[in-house]
Amino acid sequence: MLKILKKILKKINMKKFFFYSLLIILNSFLFGITFLLIENYSKKKINEIQFVFHGDDLKFNKERTKFYKKYSQKLHHLRDFNLVDFFLSYDGGYNEYMLEYYAPENFMFTTLSKGETEVLIQGDSWAQQMIFEPIAREYLLKVAKKHNYKIVGAGTSSYSPSPMTAQINIMKEDFNINPKIVIAVFDQTDLGDELYRYRSKREFINGDNLIVKPETNHLEAYSLIKPFKKIDILYNSNLNIIKLIQFKLLDIEDYFLKKKFKGQLKWKDIVKPLINQIDKNDKDYLVQVIDDYINEVFKNENTEKLYIATHFHKNHAKEIYKNNIYDLTKVAAEKSIFKENIFLINHSVNDNKFNIDEVFIENDPSSHLKQYHVYLYTKKIFESILKK
Repeated sequence: MLKILKKILKKINMKKFFFYSLLIILNSFLFGITFLLIENYSKKKINEIQFVFHGDDLKFNKERTKFYKKYSQKLHHLRDFNLVDFFLSYDGGYNEYMLEYYAPENFMFTTLSKGETEVLIQGDSWAQQMIFEPIAREYLLKVAKKHNYKIVGAGTSSYSPSPMTAQINIMKEDFNINPKIVIAVFDQTDLGDELYRYRSKREFINGDNLIVKPETNHLEAYSLIKPFKKIDILYNSNLNIIKLIQFKLLDIEDYFLKKKFKGQLKWKDIVKPLINQIDKNDKDYLVQVIDDYINEVFKNENTEKLYIATHFHKNHAKEIYKNNIYDLTKVAAEKSIFKENIFLINHSVNDNKFNIDEVFIENDPSSHLKQYHVYLYTKKIFESILKK
């Protein structure tokens, strides 16, 4: 009887074993399916996240992220990659001498042509336009071919003499850019950028190497805090669901930081030095900033000539702007020990032969030039160079 009972219990235990084993397998299967669905959903939501910097989607990979992080610590910010994307997308936008499409150097500069005489174009978005706007770019390619120029365009939005000073040093030391001719495009907004954006971020390393530190104010236009945090999350080794949670937590953090940070730079601050009288201390400071740039340019023994180009804004023609960066540039150039090698190219209101509305992009507070006038301005600069 006992033996029969043991057999029955053994059968019952085996049934339970198979039952529970089947239950575990089924649960594991359901868990696996659920996990995969959650992971795929999380991946889809992550792919929908925009990695925005200054209004554009950044097309980052690890190499470009490393490059951008490294040099933005010394240059405040670099280019938006979308501009490079645009440059290469329109008809005729690519040529064999340009850097490869994905080369991170495009964040800092673009090699437009190859040639014996190296010509470097620096400045803000006005200098940027000279290599990105089709008509001006085609003109530059023709000039480069005719005169055997290697033209390197390093124009970057909101650059003024301070980041330009740091940039030209980095281009020499890290990328072997040694121009014979430097073209510095100083924009009117450089005055406000220098006084209110970069003044507190200038720092000299090892005595005379200037760097411009990045933004610490979370809300500033060129703040890289949130973009870099998002990129770090994107490339960490966590599961997609964990990454998605981290992104959501970052959004919550962002919400509270927006309440914390006040006083971000406004357009009215940038144009203040153009409208109001500049006091002596600020004027002396601006002249010194320009002088620092000039000295950095000529630290390169290969550099023979510096051309500084300036252009009026629409509000100069309307007599709203009272001051002009040309006047301070002239003071700095005349006091420089390199004054014999500095040439000023000023396009003033009196030089304008067109209806003012034909010259500038409509409703653009920065008074960027229309395509044809970018070409005319570029042509005027290079005609001055070719006369020397």
